[in-house]
Amino acid sequence: MLIKRLVVGELATNCYLLGCEGTGKAAIVDPGADGRTILEELALGGWQLDKIILTHGHYDHFGAASVILAQRRVPVAIGKLDAAALHDPNFNLAGLLGEAPGKVEAELLLEEGDSVEVGNLQFQVLHTPGHTPGGICLQGEGVLLTGDTLFRGSIGRTDFPGGSPSQINQSLERFRTLPGELQVLPGHGPTSTIAGELLDNPFLG
Repeated sequence: MLIKRLVVGELATNCYLLGCEGTGKAAIVDPGADGRTILEELALGGWQLDKIILTHGHYDHFGAASVILAQRRVPVAIGKLDAAALHDPNFNLAGLLGEAPGKVEAELLLEEGDSVEVGNLQFQVLHTPGHTPGGICLQGEGVLLTGDTLFRGSIGRTDFPGGSPSQINQSLERFRTLPGELQVLPGHGPTSTIAGELLDNPFLG
């Protein structure tokens, strides 16, 4: 599996390209901004875009989706409870950021236990609410994409619309049962591991 991290937009969102080297297919996770740059990276690697996956419904994680979809018509996947956020600027923070999001429709509404395929790669969906009601993590191929649920040494904010401190605490408890060697790929900031977070993250102490 190829993993390419692109830091995009004013909020330094981590956008990930996940590529299946056996099939040449790829997914974009959280294209928050800089759509042309993301498309250039796809073309540079000769990847065939298979889908766009959103870890949650905040604008800084889907702001470039409409630009990409104008060039590549692929399905968009998001946690079921965040699908409506794509059309609500008060919820998805586009209004707060002074942005007018383009039209993005999610065809794949993900729930706990679903599987997302990218070529021969498979990722299990973990429903991890707290930052948003429909926030998800993706586990597979030795990595855990955590969106804004878990960062290196920190966690996502719960004071935005739909946030819940009690729910994010419940979501964090799930990480204690995961393999320590899992590489954590967060929505912002540097990478980590589950073992590292259990050791050093005060919110998991």
